Amino acid sequence: NSPTMASCIKYNANFPKGMQDHVQKEADTEWGIIKEGLERNCASSDMVGILHFCKRLKRFVRCQYDMPATDKAQIVRWLLPSVVDERTPTGMASYLMSTLCCVIREKDQLDVAVDWKPLYDLVDRVVFP
Repeated sequence: NSPTMASCIKYNANFPKGMQDHVQKEADTEWGIIKEGLERNCASSDMVGILHFCKRLKRFVRCQYDMPATDKAQIVRWLLPSVVDERTPTGMASYLMSTLCCVIREKDQLDVAVDWKPLYDLVDRVVFP
């Protein structure tokens, strides 16, 4: 597997070789659909679409598929503006943050810079309404 492909070594190993390749192709297809959907819906600020693809992303991660750090960083860049947007309801912002927490692991070294001020303002809005 190349580092850009989604991989699920834990489960794929249980399938016969021919089926492993098929499952891997399905995972790669699903990963492409998720990335394209998140990019498109985040660009248009379509919250229903964003939530839909976050749900698919969480399911993908729960199946223990891995993804490249560059893709994880891109997901942060796509979702964070919606998280800190004042118009985003608190419950939805919480769901988006939980999605980011599912995607990002402590050991990940992501090449992404995050401005602290919008996150600080979010905490201020939520904790001290």
